[in-house]
Amino acid sequence: MTANLTVSAAALVCMGVSLLLSAGVPVALALVCGRRRKSAWRAVGMGAACFLLFVLVLEGGFNYIVANMLFPALLQKPAVRILYGALAAGLFEEGARLFGLRTLCRRDPAAMTGFAYGVGHGGLEAVYIGGLGMLNNLVTAAMLNGSGAESLLAGVPAEQQALAESQLSALCALPAATFLASGLERMTALALHIALSVLVWMVVTKRLPAWGWAAAVLLHAGADIPAGLYQTGILTNVWLTEVLVLAYTAAVCCGVWRLWRRAPQA
Repeated sequence: MTANLTVSAAALVCMGVSLLLSAGVPVALALVCGRRRKSAWRAVGMGAACFLLFVLVLEGGFNYIVANMLFPALLQKPAVRILYGALAAGLFEEGARLFGLRTLCRRDPAAMTGFAYGVGHGGLEAVYIGGLGMLNNLVTAAMLNGSGAESLLAGVPAEQQALAESQLSALCALPAATFLASGLERMTALALHIALSVLVWMVVTKRLPAWGWAAAVLLHAGADIPAGLYQTGILTNVWLTEVLVLAYTAAVCCGVWRLWRRAPQA
């Protein structure tokens, strides 16, 4: 059975494109920001650091406590889990944005600071969620096609071989376009992070009142709802999910752009 497991050339290409989008685009944007304004490097670094601290450490720890210690039964309900996850992401990530941009804007309140922060925050998320996972898929697929499933499974303990084989089978069975969806999703998320960073930057620099931060929290939460619907099986089509998120993000970006155009520029 394992001897016939291979990943198609189309799937390998889609993995490579997604990896390039998830890792290459954030790096390219960071380079553009740094070339246009040297202080932007600090903002990119702050965005990445705030993602690490607030999302991976604080939000991850908080979610573990809520899901495993405080309300494990309540979060078994799909509607509650979706709303909780969306609001937690909004609060922690926009809290990170507010903290990071307040710190940065004491030294450099230029608009590039807000944009570059979004590149760092959303860029590291793209690399962590999309890039690393796709790199693992690409390496596994290349080894599978080159050495065969039996060779890969040879080093797996006997009690885990059935699970490992099912994972390899699932990887081979996925349509090539599914891997491409991951990279496109990361680009949509990066655009949302940049837009929300500019929105919070306008709050920090007094171009918008404090309600702008609350709006950022709710807008961020709204962007996570389609993914929550997909993860709980309410939405079953990955492309419909991506189209919904893309349309939502485009609306957010247009709204932030209009606010920026109307806000005082000095």
